[in-house]
Amino acid sequence: MENDLEPNEYYKQIYIESHDIDAEFSKKQMSSCTFKNCDLSHANFSESSLEDCVFIETNLSLVNFENSHLQNIKFIDCKILGINYTKANQFGLDISFENCVIKNCNFCHMSLKKTKFEDSEIIETDFIGTNLCLANFKKVKFRDVSFNNTNLEKADFRNALGYSINPYTNVIKKAKFSLPEAVNFLNHLGIDLVD
Repeated sequence: MENDLEPNEYYKQIYIESHDIDAEFSKKQMSSCTFKNCDLSHANFSESSLEDCVFIETNLSLVNFENSHLQNIKFIDCKILGINYTKANQFGLDISFENCVIKNCNFCHMSLKKTKFEDSEIIETDFIGTNLCLANFKKVKFRDVSFNNTNLEKADFRNALGYSINPYTNVIKKAKFSLPEAVNFLNHLGIDLVD
């Protein structure tokens, strides 16, 4: 199949320890490709189609995914800084994160049902108006993360730390939380715990 590919099509390509800052992947068709231990800071994936691709131990700071199709994309042990995922094509969007550092990213008003963020650190990132129904936030460490008008129905926050979720401005029906961290909900209810 690889011999039949067009010049802008990549199938099962493996990029290991590539340090091509400002890499140009715009308008490419990438299927079943793997990026491992790469520095893709400022890489341009705009108007590309990525399907069944995996990014492992890769620096994705300020990557451009504008108008790109992201289907079954896995980010594992990655550094993800300053990415505006709202600019990606939302049709068929399917991304997951495991053990990543996600900082200064924008997921506002997106549909991220069942999205996995497990074991990650999420810092100064916005989920305003986002549909995170059934999302997996197990063991996530949050810092300065905004949830507002967010659907967190049946989301899993077990063993997550540092979240601040107002039950009045977010849907949290049947979401799973662990003690003692779930006591943070009392802050939004005006209740003081005393010994």
